[in-house]
Amino acid sequence: MIGVNLPAASHPTAYAMEEGNPQGLNEAENQVFEEESPAVVHIEVTRREEVNFPYWFYEMSPFLKSPEKSPDEKPDWQNRGTGVLIDEKGHTLTNYHIVGQATKLQVVQTDGRRFPARLLGADPKTDLAVIQLLVYQPISYATFGDSDALGIGDRVLSIGYGIGRGQILNRGVVTAKPKGGMTDLYDFNDLMRIDIPVHSANTGGPLLNLRGEVVGINSALMTRFSGTEGIGFAIPSRVVKRVAESLITKGKVPRGWLGVEVQDVTPYLASSVGLKEQTGILVTEVVSGGPADRAGLRVGDIVTVYRQHEIPSKKHFRHEVDESTPGEKVALTVIRDKKRRQVPVVIGNLEETISDPTLFIRHLLGVDVRPITSREADQYGLDSRQGVVVVGAYPGSPLVEVGFELNDVIMEVEGRPIKGLKPFIDQIVSTRRRQRVIMLGLDHRTGRTGFVQVVVP
Repeated sequence: MIGVNLPAASHPTAYAMEEGNPQGLNEAENQVFEEESPAVVHIEVTRREEVNFPYWFYEMSPFLKSPEKSPDEKPDWQNRGTGVLIDEKGHTLTNYHIVGQATKLQVVQTDGRRFPARLLGADPKTDLAVIQLLVYQPISYATFGDSDALGIGDRVLSIGYGIGRGQILNRGVVTAKPKGGMTDLYDFNDLMRIDIPVHSANTGGPLLNLRGEVVGINSALMTRFSGTEGIGFAIPSRVVKRVAESLITKGKVPRGWLGVEVQDVTPYLASSVGLKEQTGILVTEVVSGGPADRAGLRVGDIVTVYRQHEIPSKKHFRHEVDESTPGEKVALTVIRDKKRRQVPVVIGNLEETISDPTLFIRHLLGVDVRPITSREADQYGLDSRQGVVVVGAYPGSPLVEVGFELNDVIMEVEGRPIKGLKPFIDQIVSTRRRQRVIMLGLDHRTGRTGFVQVVVP
């Protein structure tokens, strides 16, 4: 990747640990903690409070008191988390959900030194962010290791902070490795699973191997409420390093876009086109004017190879496109009319879809929308600016799956009234992928309203 080169490991730690020797293992882990803990910092965050549930949630529950003010009127509040310094310039990795909405950041090191910090870049999709300390003194920093080299059962360590500011060392093993490519916080199969609890105070902290190298960033927790007490999740360093480099150099993570909707190839379809194995993806929709459309891809094409790699599934294909560089020329192997052909495609930028509201909403939610008219607002007794009307709906899309139809109105997202097309776009853009959001919809036939949960892909 073009950009900064984050430091590689510069000092061996715990190489001499005798296999099967508990005392040697304990000494090795203690040595890692002693050497790497100065690079692990406590982050104090001031940010504007947001109500996690829309107001109707409070009205439905007799046990909760409804907030008296809207989220925008809430006073600033304090949050906290963990981060890890990754170079001498003060670049610090942490989670997006810790610092993404920060109005003020301060970092506290183990020796008590405090540094103000600024948010350099954030990536909600992977729940990663880089902040930069305003450093005037020498600092310690950690180095990256290879998460792919870890095996199931390998020992790992997590350094974080407890309820106070004291550091805590947790020891455990890797219990499951990622199965996908680009990490998505809301798909746990793409995260490294560990038997180390991850809680609100130590998220954003490093997961270390016995060489003292960062092999992951703690990011999510499955608790007893979902039946898996004590299982933590971490973003593998293979992904972390690439995202960090991009955030440091560009402030964001550019992602590729092809402009297609796809589905997995079924066994019957595979045999009907002469495929020996159930592999590849079927193109079910091509966005007009998108990169795939310009390259000549058609509905019904089966894509079997991307960048000289076979495509085992729809998920793998999406990861490959996601990680492609906008402007990159990629060769696809396509089966059309039972014949194989090479189709070169110039990868687009996912941000193109955001700049074109129609493409963005169609790509993400599978619908076309327009602002509500005054006449429609009067008909349903709405504010003349509230809501967007569904004017195109594609089978299998997230909104169609939950019951939206042509001419239905989307009135609110996460308890916030939609006052036109741009606010609707902004609300969806700010939503992390795979997040469940609450939408208030209006049935155009009956005029009745209701809340539905929608998973943003």
